[in-house]
Amino acid sequence: MWDKPYYKLMKSAIKEEPHKASKPGAKQKRNRLSLLLQKPEFHEGDHLGKPGNLTKAASVSPEEAVKWGESFDKLLSEKAGLDAFTKFLKTEFSEENIEFWIACEDYKKSKSAHELLPKAKTIFETFIQKDAPKEVNLDFHTREVTSQSMRQPLRSTFDAAQSTVYRLMEQDSYPRFLSSAPYRSLLQGRPAARAPLRRRSRSFTVSDFQGARPGLTACEENVEFWLACEDFKKTKSSTKIALKAQKIYSDFIQADAPKEINIDFHTKNDISQNISEPTLSCFDAAQSSIYCLMAKDSFPRFLRTGG
Repeated sequence: MWDKPYYKLMKSAIKEEPHKASKPGAKQKRNRLSLLLQKPEFHEGDHLGKPGNLTKAASVSPEEAVKWGESFDKLLSEKAGLDAFTKFLKTEFSEENIEFWIACEDYKKSKSAHELLPKAKTIFETFIQKDAPKEVNLDFHTREVTSQSMRQPLRSTFDAAQSTVYRLMEQDSYPRFLSSAPYRSLLQGRPAARAPLRRRSRSFTVSDFQGARPGLTACEENVEFWLACEDFKKTKSSTKIALKAQKIYSDFIQADAPKEINIDFHTKNDISQNISEPTLSCFDAAQSSIYCLMAKDSFPRFLRTGG
């Protein structure tokens, strides 16, 4: 069952028919879905060349930037890389993930049991407990195990939670960082380019979103895939089912697809093996996976922007 608040937002985007767009409020409702995945952009002159930018080209050589692309672990092991990634996450309203990871790294360096309790309490209240100011996205089991461990904190208390957040960043934020304009500029030895998207405002319209060059919204492929799956499941003709399935597969699933979504190997392999004889449920597992990713990552960021 989809989470109700998020599901209502998603469903509102496909209920609005094109011919209703002229009605008062209809356009605003359809725009809400576009705003879901909108990432920030610094306007011309905003923070350029000032502390808080992704990084400064003078301090990072193209050779060093190339190493950041070798692996997520390599990026985090380099101070300049960690700083650049942290600043990138701030533009995505998800800096709590890296801040939590850094806090856990510091926590594990505590030299005495006396230090563990106050540090553990701070981390728990800041990132883990319900409605924490910088609450990270954790599954129920991991959150529960961490909560129980707070009775007598150990250096391993946050290991499971840290691993979960690490994987989320590695699978979701890291690929977007590598494809960002500022990072590409560093690879070419140029000053870090400004972030390509602007801070979302209430004046933003769906035409702005649709007219953007591919990749500018960074993860719009997730919501486009979800919508494509919703449409696919309404198909009644077996001929159209085969055509639509192949279209979805080539656009979102296959290796190097133009809008390739981030799903695990098992799910991708299952779809690949059955795409020759597709059923209306052939994309269900992938759609569910992408839905959960958006609900846990993009939707909270959307809410924090005042959406």
